[in-house]
Amino acid sequence: MSAPSATIRDTLKICQDLKDIKMPIKEFIIHFLTGKHIELATCPCFWATNTGYKSTLQVVECIRDTFENSADGQGWWADFIQQEAVRILVQNNHRMSCSTGHFQSSKLVRPEFFSKAAKVKQEEQMVQQEMPFLYGILMGMLKNGEDPSATGDVEDSDSKTCTSPNEPISGPSDTFEAQLLERNGITYVPNSGGQDQVSCRWHHMAATICAQFLFARNRRHNGLQLHNAIQFLPCGVLERVNNYLHTLGLTSSRKTAIAALQTLSSHAAEDAKAVMSLDCSPEIGPFLCINNLDIEEEVHAVSVTDCSMMFHGTWGYVQLPSKTILDLLDKSELNLRAYQQPIKDVSSMQIN
Repeated sequence: MSAPSATIRDTLKICQDLKDIKMPIKEFIIHFLTGKHIELATCPCFWATNTGYKSTLQVVECIRDTFENSADGQGWWADFIQQEAVRILVQNNHRMSCSTGHFQSSKLVRPEFFSKAAKVKQEEQMVQQEMPFLYGILMGMLKNGEDPSATGDVEDSDSKTCTSPNEPISGPSDTFEAQLLERNGITYVPNSGGQDQVSCRWHHMAATICAQFLFARNRRHNGLQLHNAIQFLPCGVLERVNNYLHTLGLTSSRKTAIAALQTLSSHAAEDAKAVMSLDCSPEIGPFLCINNLDIEEEVHAVSVTDCSMMFHGTWGYVQLPSKTILDLLDKSELNLRAYQQPIKDVSSMQIN
């Protein structure tokens, strides 16, 4: 048996000295860290500084390893870590309870609030400033300490590409195609492979859960919820389903969504007037189009004098004539007479 090293000998000597004065080692450590005497207070003063963080965490890791050596110890350690995590999250709740967060009034909402850039900015603020601790826990659990590509869960993500806050948004080179995709709410993003897609999906899952918790603690954090409510309404989500999602913190109430749409309609009316002015298109004006027409009259907010009516599942948009096509036309033939003559022939037109 080899002789113990100098460090081991010094450690054994200190343990023997503590045993001689009948002071348990853990009691000594507690007094060493919490003692109010001037000499004791200055000893661990660098433990929680830049010069001592790593070595202090090594001490904590050694204590963790001691607990992990037995099943009972693992349970005690898990309970302790859970209590500490709850304490940190509760502190964050107190801080966020007085915050206005991502609050957006349905009476003052503007179309820019629903843009991709605004959504990414809200998400970044939430995961980096407001809920970084919970977001980190969720992402760590989803990653499971492994590379996303090693999970084997890539097949089901090939059909849908998701974006992360730092991922640039791209679109087709053709202007007309880009206009059609924008009108239908479709956005192309670079497909960077299965691993990145899985990471993106995990990011959106964790960010959505954080948004749910923020909304549950403070209803003024309603950015994601209002965005979803505006999307769910024209997509035909039933009010009963919307109420269930509202209970889960995923969407705002149907009444809030209708109020927001009424506010947005005033902005849309001004945009339509500007687009259809003669200064913008003197030859042929744009077309007002209604797509996916599924008329349904429904009362959403019952009252004595007020009720709401809507085209359920309907999308309206303004179609601008292609400038490329207009340049090929004879401007002298673009007049009212050229329009009226074909209209007269409609009654006698035969359709095969």
